[in-house]
Amino acid sequence: MKNSIRPKLIIGIDGGASHSKAILFDDNGKTIDQISFKGSSLTVNFDKAPGRISKAINALCTKHNLELTEIDAIGLGLAGASNEDGRDKVFKELDGMQISNRAIIMSDAEAAYEISCPIGKGILVSIGTGVICMARNDNGEIIRTGGLGHDVDSGSGFWMGKEAMLKVALSDNTIHSEPDLMAISTLITGHFDGDDFSDAVESAMKSTKSVSKIASLCLPICQLADDGNDVALGIIQEATMSVAELIIELAAEMNVNTKTNPFIIAGNGSVLNNPLYRNGLRDALRFDIPHLGWVFSELSPAYGAGILASKFRKIPVSLISITEQLRADRSIS
Repeated sequence: MKNSIRPKLIIGIDGGASHSKAILFDDNGKTIDQISFKGSSLTVNFDKAPGRISKAINALCTKHNLELTEIDAIGLGLAGASNEDGRDKVFKELDGMQISNRAIIMSDAEAAYEISCPIGKGILVSIGTGVICMARNDNGEIIRTGGLGHDVDSGSGFWMGKEAMLKVALSDNTIHSEPDLMAISTLITGHFDGDDFSDAVESAMKSTKSVSKIASLCLPICQLADDGNDVALGIIQEATMSVAELIIELAAEMNVNTKTNPFIIAGNGSVLNNPLYRNGLRDALRFDIPHLGWVFSELSPAYGAGILASKFRKIPVSLISITEQLRADRSIS
């Protein structure tokens, strides 16, 4: 790929607390390759994120016989991107690779917004380990609610896992007479491979992956709720009420009339992809937003990170061309 008229090459990374994805594509919209790797949040994975990110970039280049100098733009959409120490560590890593001048760091929500609301309008709600709602005002400025951190924001996957653990721990004396609590205790014990509930919680809390481990309880709790567990259902209702408040607050800041106009929310994140959670959120918003609709992008936020980096580097990349190329590739395969 030494030809001077070669396509511009872009790497976009979507870095969450539990999972990350790196995608190599070009300015014609052609997806060349993608790889998944472990979490690269700048808060949850503070020490390991820089090395994981550099390893992913090197892996894509090595696989396709590319020099790092041939990558024209690198976008890193990372959870916890507001962590200045974390950003410094990542840029120091990229400096060592001599690619920091072609890279930008943004939040994972900003990367998701780029593909979910490509014309710069609308509200994005992203719920995974953490939760954030964001939009752009008429001046193009970002407005957000939530996003204060997994240990602060209510309604996220981490919050639900922590809440389930607390409910069992605080009901230790009555748990045997409450089947729904006992079911959650059994779930947590098995999920963390503990000998009993206390052993399981202690193991999870001492783990270097404690945040992602606790957040991973979220979807099993949703399944329990779907099976009729009232305690699990109560946790989901509390979570969705908290997120509903964030959405209503954001809509108010945008001066949007949510009661009469159709209101579309772009959704993102593993938690919001769960139908039971999403229906709970719809119920929590029923009075304030009666005409609610959801849209979900098929594209990974890693593309959004790459597109934002391309704009920074003045490389024109079309979201439409990326989508068309992916559809063409699928039809061939």
